[in-house]
Amino acid sequence: MEQVKIVNNETQAELRSRGLIGEQEVVHVQGDLLIVVNVVENSRRVLGPAVNFLNESTNKQILKG
Repeated sequence: MEQVKIVNNETQAELRSRGLIGEQEVVHVQGDLLIVVNVVENSRRVLGPAVNFLNESTNKQILKG
C-alpha cells in the first residue's frame, strides 16, 4: 500500500480559489498523483500529476558561494 501525503490547508484553499476542487472536497498525494476526495459522498477522483499542481520549491533558498 502506498503512503498518502497530506496537502496543507493553504494549498487546498488555492486549489479551491482556482476552481479545481469544490468546497466539500479535500486533496492528498498518493504516489505521484493528486487525489480529490469528496468528504460528503466519499467519492474520489484523480486531478492529475501532483507536480502540475503543487510547487514545493517555494521554501528553497538560493545559496551564494
